[in-house]
Amino acid sequence: MPRKSKAKRRRSRKTGISILGVAETAMLLNVATNAMFNNSLMGFLSGPSSGAAAGTYKITLRELMGQYGAANDPNKPRVYGPTAAAGGHPQTFAGAIGYNIKRNWIGAAGQMILIPIGFRFGKAIAKPAINRTNRLLTKAKVAKTVKL
Repeated sequence: MPRKSKAKRRRSRKTGISILGVAETAMLLNVATNAMFNNSLMGFLSGPSSGAAAGTYKITLRELMGQYGAANDPNKPRVYGPTAAAGGHPQTFAGAIGYNIKRNWIGAAGQMILIPIGFRFGKAIAKPAINRTNRLLTKAKVAKTVKL
């Protein structure tokens, strides 16, 4: 008996960037940066340095990239000056991140669980409106770029 020929597989078309997916990812990244760096996502990415003398545990990307490290030892960037050691404060970025995680992990873990659940329920409730919006985006010929 001859083998059946396989039909060509249909490739799925590339769909646009999901606005709801981007929003969910941004919220989760905000929770992660709050937990680790004690700073919002936008504050972490574009914020000014809190400065070594400011006495905060807020860390920015600019600080992590080495712009505000210790002048005498570039291998060990400092968050605080030497006087902070007497108060028991961490002086390295890793120490400050560890301190922030210890202080913020419970709230961050809860948010990391609840945000995706909330988006899942929200998408289920708003499914008719989302479908209508995506149909309108398809008619406007922008569905390959963006969708809801």
